[in-house]
Amino acid sequence: LCPGVVTAPYEFRKYTDAALKLYKCVFAITPHVQGVSCDECFLDISACIIDTGRSLDAKGDDDAHVDALAETLRENIRKETGCVASIGCGHNRLMARLATKKAKPNGYYRVHPKDAQGYLSSLPVAELPGVGYRTRTKLEKLGVTEIAQILQKRPSHWQDILGRKLGQTLYDYARGIDKRKWERRPTRKSVGAQLSWGVRFQTHEEVAVFLRKLSSEVANRMQRYGVKGRSISFKLWRAVKNAPDSWRKGHVGHGVCDIINRTATTKQPTREAATIAETVLQVRWRKIQR
Repeated sequence: LCPGVVTAPYEFRKYTDAALKLYKCVFAITPHVQGVSCDECFLDISACIIDTGRSLDAKGDDDAHVDALAETLRENIRKETGCVASIGCGHNRLMARLATKKAKPNGYYRVHPKDAQGYLSSLPVAELPGVGYRTRTKLEKLGVTEIAQILQKRPSHWQDILGRKLGQTLYDYARGIDKRKWERRPTRKSVGAQLSWGVRFQTHEEVAVFLRKLSSEVANRMQRYGVKGRSISFKLWRAVKNAPDSWRKGHVGHGVCDIINRTATTKQPTREAATIAETVLQVRWRKIQR
């Protein structure tokens, strides 16, 4: 179909090298780092600002110092990796995460505590952590599409609809409050593998081959960590039907998708690739098809 196509291999060693350089730049600023992925992390720079006067500039301008730290980090990452970096700054992880989205693809953005409420009010509710497909659909049926609408009801209202924990958390997020504890290295609760970049399937046979390979990777990682498990979660990205090309993320990105989750349980704890693959392949495909 495309005889002149040029394929680009996955170069994991280069990804690893770039990630190590990035984290070295990060740790040069503060040891208070919480890694999220090879190219994403949170930094707590409170100590850089509220320690002794040595951390502040001559005028004692905290804001200027924070902005300078961010721009210095961006420049150091560019020099060391050749990649641009986007940084978002906020008084907690929620606001930092949302600010980073504003900063992309190559910039810096800061949300001050006094501006958090107004900034949040302008965003769709789907931007909040924990608002996935099911929660978003449930809220949309109630006519709730913007974060500002969450504050129009008491927390108990959302707890009745979404559950006690999620309802309260969502209400807190809408107010710019993030009560999650800072964990430098959160305890690992699962082992997995996923891949969506450049992946396309036309038949169930192609899906089966890919899932067996992915199951082998999960099994290898479980072997490396010395763990077994019984609960197997399966996540599928299904392209939104008739979505316009403008929604696509380049030529090989997955673009806008419906994310479908399924969970299955094995009889005994396992880390065998064949068992993992067969368990996943027993998912009822009819419910996944359009």
